[in-house]
Amino acid sequence: MSFLFFLSQIFFNFLPQGEILFPAGIVQVEVADSPLEQQRGLMDRMYLSEDHGMIFVYQDSHVRTFWMKNTLLPLDMIFFDASKKIVDIKKNVQPCRQDPCEIYPSKKPAQYVLEMKSGSADRLGLRENGSASIILPYP
Repeated sequence: MSFLFFLSQIFFNFLPQGEILFPAGIVQVEVADSPLEQQRGLMDRMYLSEDHGMIFVYQDSHVRTFWMKNTLLPLDMIFFDASKKIVDIKKNVQPCRQDPCEIYPSKKPAQYVLEMKSGSADRLGLRENGSASIILPYP
């Protein structure tokens, strides 16, 4: 198991890094902006610290659907529109233990989706219609 953890950390260290600034704190993020990175997401991740997450960056706004297949940790999902306003929050989404896995769609179109450790949305005081500064390693 520790070898898999080691490999997962190497893989994620190659993803571009960014930050999301909220009024109550900063989240360091790995940027998933390609279909392959987005498909992989946080699958098989055995640990995620309180101030880290993954941001899924899309070229356009659509209703986004996520699932928890092969995800080992409960997560909070924060959906942002193109103006970086929070349009939906899914809290304490549990890993999928058997097929078929539940699907979690955003209530409204989203261009960015942040996955963080469960409890992070409450810890940061996040609410729908709130906003954030999303700092990516490219324009």
